[in-house]
Amino acid sequence: TVHSDCAECGVQECGAAGTIYNHADSHACVSYGYGALLVKTAGTCEMVGSEANCSVPSGILGGGKDLYKDTSCADALALHDTARGLTGASPSASASAAPLA
Repeated sequence: TVHSDCAECGVQECGAAGTIYNHADSHACVSYGYGALLVKTAGTCEMVGSEANCSVPSGILGGGKDLYKDTSCADALALHDTARGLTGASPSASASAAPLA
């Protein structure tokens, strides 16, 4: 195993020599709607490359998007469910505690 720092972002990686860090889709974007009493609904997730790719167009009502930088969709959805007040959601230790958007 080789440990190296990515020249672009400084993230330390473990992997085979010559492994390239994929910056194209490294952030989780959770989309959701609002239910009764404006409670966030269950989310759906897609991996995106930047905050600009995780925004709600102006004029769109009834939902939102949250960006979780350097987080997998599984962890981001668990964090989203935790924020919604659901119990049993358990993101990995490396996941952020809150969305960045």
